[in-house]
Amino acid sequence: LSVEEIQDMVHEYGEAARRAREAGFDMVEIHAGMGFVINRFLSPVTNRRTDHYGGGLENRMRLLLEFIQAVKKGAGEDFPVFIKMNGADFQEGGMTIEDSAPVAEILDREGIEAIEPSGGSLGGTHNSRGPLDKEKWAENFYLPFAEEIKGRVNAPVMMVGGLRKFEVVESVIKEGRADLISLSRPFLREPDLINRWMKGDLSPATCTS
Repeated sequence: LSVEEIQDMVHEYGEAARRAREAGFDMVEIHAGMGFVINRFLSPVTNRRTDHYGGGLENRMRLLLEFIQAVKKGAGEDFPVFIKMNGADFQEGGMTIEDSAPVAEILDREGIEAIEPSGGSLGGTHNSRGPLDKEKWAENFYLPFAEEIKGRVNAPVMMVGGLRKFEVVESVIKEGRADLISLSRPFLREPDLINRWMKGDLSPATCTS
């Protein structure tokens, strides 16, 4: 990407946030994980740039911070912005939790309203559904990232990662291991899942990922 193309993207993020607010959404979440473009800028294994968007962490974070500023400008400073980011890339030479925790701290200082640590990358051993080796799959597979980042930031931390059982979801919150729970695939299988749980049927989500 040329610098001009990057600045076009920054402008487009701001416009997208403006449209989201005008359409009635309550917040937006910037996706900075799972091998998408922001993750590729953040990760030293994929960011080989030699300009001010590459090199040290400050430069590798530049695109993300410019996106945040554009979103705040486009939708308003009072419009909540969440971040979904990798706790680890699970790729040789990629980001680990030791690398991503300082990113979360900087985002916290920038006023991010919530942080959702996830993981995985193109060509890595994990993706949004957890370990590619299903023998290593277990519910709560990204909980360690949420716990580590929660201990470093003031912003609420969202737990994501294969959550299927009500008792697991409840324990994460009650034990203070995360502040919020993020679910996606269970709602594709059971759009009424939360209502079912609230009515007393606490059997696990039927989603099989």
